[in-house]
Amino acid sequence: MINIMKKILLKPGPVLSNRMEITVMDFPGDIAEGTSLEKLEDEARKRCAITVEYGRPDVMELVNQGMDFDGAIDHYSKHIYSLVKFHILSEWEAVGGLDESLEIVREKIKAYWDSSEQS
Repeated sequence: MINIMKKILLKPGPVLSNRMEITVMDFPGDIAEGTSLEKLEDEARKRCAITVEYGRPDVMELVNQGMDFDGAIDHYSKHIYSLVKFHILSEWEAVGGLDESLEIVREKIKAYWDSSEQS
């Protein structure tokens, strides 16, 4: 059995103070090399949406485990991968939106490490 890695486009949706929704989109056909993100969005179809939570209780759990900031970002990256894989039932790679989603997480959780370093 050949396991084809799905190409996925992630679109961060509503960004709240404690969580954000990410729309997960895939493509019915092949993606040509060098296709623009705008064209990809036109061809993509919505598969599901996931919620990434970064509220105080969620982040403090990572801080209390002794995780540093980079470790927390890695944790969120793996968490997003696992959530998407669970919903699409396939290995996948992002063609867009993962870096943007993780940047939002970075912005939302950075203060927890800044304040813990000062304590």
